[in-house]
Amino acid sequence: MVHVIEEFKAFPNSVRNAIVFLVAGWLWHYVSLYRYFYSGNIPFKQIVIGVSVCFFVFRIRNWARVLCIVCNILIVVMYLTVTFSFLSAGKTHYATVAGFNVVLFSLATYFLAVGESSRFFKERSPAPGKDNVAKPEEDGV
Repeated sequence: MVHVIEEFKAFPNSVRNAIVFLVAGWLWHYVSLYRYFYSGNIPFKQIVIGVSVCFFVFRIRNWARVLCIVCNILIVVMYLTVTFSFLSAGKTHYATVAGFNVVLFSLATYFLAVGESSRFFKERSPAPGKDNVAKPEEDGV
């Protein structure tokens, strides 16, 4: 466990912020689904998706960063429409809950997209095809 914390502390600030806001966004998403929007029920697929995305982003996989940015944009658009729906219906409490999701996922997306994070993920991610391809042995014939 200490190794994981030390590894996390070694990440650049933008990557640490991205991971913190990403985890906070998913946690708040679960809380808001459970408490406000689905009334005590969280779809299992939502849990699997959130945990998987957070895991692979923490493992510094560039493909996960790109996938996470795309998914976060979709989540932000979804929660923006929900926020505006609740605002137009006069339900400011629910609009605030949904709006907080917009803020958390937007901040996670921003910190994942900045140049420092992009460079860090590209440098630390295994290059596809380089180490994974079996090389033919040379016989010297």
